[in-house]
Amino acid sequence: MHGNGYASVEASARFVRNYWSSLLNIRHGAGHDEKGKSLAVSTWSPARRNDGVQRKTKEMPNWEPPRQGWVKIYVDAAFSAQSGEASIGLIIRDHAGQVLLTAWKVIQRCSSVEEAEATACLKGVQLAVEWMGKPTVIEFDCLYIVKALQDSTANRARFSGIIKEIKASMMLLPEVKISKIGRECNRVAHELASLARRTLHCAVWRSQAPSCISELLKLDCNFSSL
Repeated sequence: MHGNGYASVEASARFVRNYWSSLLNIRHGAGHDEKGKSLAVSTWSPARRNDGVQRKTKEMPNWEPPRQGWVKIYVDAAFSAQSGEASIGLIIRDHAGQVLLTAWKVIQRCSSVEEAEATACLKGVQLAVEWMGKPTVIEFDCLYIVKALQDSTANRARFSGIIKEIKASMMLLPEVKISKIGRECNRVAHELASLARRTLHCAVWRSQAPSCISELLKLDCNFSSL
């Protein structure tokens, strides 16, 4: 409990029901958020034909660690065009894959999914400045924001102020690299954004992660030391 320090029985029951439903969706690979993204997780067991021969399941891309001394941030956002509501999620890990920070937040009003993604990126950079202070790699799946941050000219989007604030915050880090990734590589941050949307909850956790992403972190790992 991170908000007012308490939760009603009704709110707690609703959280557990939503949490269980989302776990079932992850297990069966079902569900789409308002942003149109499906949950990107690998299958739990290999499919079998009637003759007992195993089929090869499609392997999801693994998380690539940053160089030693660097940290990597994945950010993502979920957005509802109907209500304008959005939520963001982010995770920061080091070169060994250790979770340094996780965060998720509800945004009451956004004009577009790009604005939601920009807000997620800003939050990630601000937390990296506050708690990490190290060379940072930022990866997310919104090409528009990646190009806007790499472009030296003034951005004319409705949320250009957020882009300016991101660039100013990045100047406070020793070094920053930004890159576009596929949505299937961003499943951990996506699930954190979904957690915020489902529970209407905001939090920043240092050196730990909520249980809803523990299995995704294992699937995300591409080296045996984790």
